[in-house]
Amino acid sequence: MGKAHIDWKNKTIELDKGWGADYDVSLLRAQTAEDIIDWILHIKAKNWGTPEVIYDFINELERAYKSSFGHDMRYWLCQSPDRKVDWSKAKRGDLNE
Repeated sequence: MGKAHIDWKNKTIELDKGWGADYDVSLLRAQTAEDIIDWILHIKAKNWGTPEVIYDFINELERAYKSSFGHDMRYWLCQSPDRKVDWSKAKRGDLNE
């Protein structure tokens, strides 16, 4: 397992800090391209925010988006007319639990 994984029940991406409790990023706070950049820079500023953690965070975010909405995250970031993700409308059943 990498340094990040999706917690579908809580709608979060859990980041492994390397000790103790995980650091949770709520998908509900990752709805726009600006949100994603803010999270990447926020994680980078942490002493545990290694390139591996950031890479795994981005991969899990892409996986959550693709499994929930059926297409690549780049569509949302670059082509979607509203450019905002409404995770409550995700197609993946366990996101709506």
